[in-house]
Amino acid sequence: MTYVTVIDAVIDAVYLCSVPSALMLALSLIAFAIVVEPTLVAALQHLAAGIVLSAVAVELVPTILASPRDFSTTFGMTVGFFCGIAFFLVLSKFVGEDDDDKDSDDEEGPATSYMEMDAHGRTRSSSLPTASEEVKLAAAKKLSKVGTMKALSTVTTTPAAPPPFPIVLSTAVAVDALVDGLLIGISSASGGTKAGVVIAAALSIEMSFLGLTFASSIKQQPAHRRLIAIIVPPLLLVAGGALGGSLGALLASTPPLHMGLVSFGVAALLYLVTEELLLEAHHNHDEEHVWWVDAMFFVGFYLSFLLEKYSSAPDA
Repeated sequence: MTYVTVIDAVIDAVYLCSVPSALMLALSLIAFAIVVEPTLVAALQHLAAGIVLSAVAVELVPTILASPRDFSTTFGMTVGFFCGIAFFLVLSKFVGEDDDDKDSDDEEGPATSYMEMDAHGRTRSSSLPTASEEVKLAAAKKLSKVGTMKALSTVTTTPAAPPPFPIVLSTAVAVDALVDGLLIGISSASGGTKAGVVIAAALSIEMSFLGLTFASSIKQQPAHRRLIAIIVPPLLLVAGGALGGSLGALLASTPPLHMGLVSFGVAALLYLVTEELLLEAHHNHDEEHVWWVDAMFFVGFYLSFLLEKYSSAPDA
């Protein structure tokens, strides 16, 4: 493997990653001004899932099946595949725990506000106040009115503080962008430019709407934070593509390591389809199933399948 080949692989990967990177940045900027219908987002996520799954089936899996059948190659393939699954399971666990903790805090807050302590230290419901408590409640209402008037007077003079910056969400988006770039680079270097084009096309849809939804969630942040937050993921996507392209080219002459890298990419793409794109597609819109939204998955699969059939060299 020569340095020229590695450089060519990196250039190809960066070139392919520039499309989803630019689209992600563009839709992130647009998100500050518009609101996209959840049904449309779900349909495009189904389309991207179909394209990715078809690309895995027709581009990357045949590369693995054509590799040598010795023990070292099979071992590398196995380790790479399960490392890909483990990586995303750990990542999802990390992000999921943060969300669960937030939800549990929200649920516990209102539940405890309805209970009071009696003179003996026991909890009782405050829905039936006694006569003395009615006097206290009346006094509390007067105080609350005064407090409310003071609060309203300060609202006009004191600017509202921005909400806490979503660090965990930003980290997840950044890691997703880096891994997607890595997958484009691996696909391009391992399955050829055509495989990289198909994966880049599918991930362009995914990253575009990831940028759209992520930017929508940070609208209340200061301008400089928003700008940094939406620029970093596209840059990481390109960096991941360069890394994936260089690794794919460098390891091409070592089948165990190369198949481990390709298997890692296959596992990551399968996780992307089954645990991210499709789940998010059904979670983001109110209706359980819309026939044309579900059909977009099969449209994407067929389009990728059709592209592979008619872009392959005809048999002699």
